[in-house]
Amino acid sequence: MAQLYVYADTHADAMSDVDQTLTDLVRDEIITSSHKQTLALAIEPLLPCAVKIGVRTPLSIVYCEAGGRRFRVGQRGQFMPGSWRANLRTKRFW
Repeated sequence: MAQLYVYADTHADAMSDVDQTLTDLVRDEIITSSHKQTLALAIEPLLPCAVKIGVRTPLSIVYCEAGGRRFRVGQRGQFMPGSWRANLRTKRFW
């Protein structure tokens, strides 16, 4: 399994903080615009909170932890049910 790379690990007080980070990730072709829209809708009700966004391979499944909740977003911007798979060596997600 590929390593999970963390691209954003910050505390966001307003949606503008999260939106700028997501826009940068779309520009760098790490996530798609569908990922951005879905994550923005999921994170907004939880603000202010700590936000962590990770990806194993660019433009694939996005892993997000915000306000103590975990989300997985697929390639077409849809939430993916089920639990995350931890790194088998460390037994940790991040």
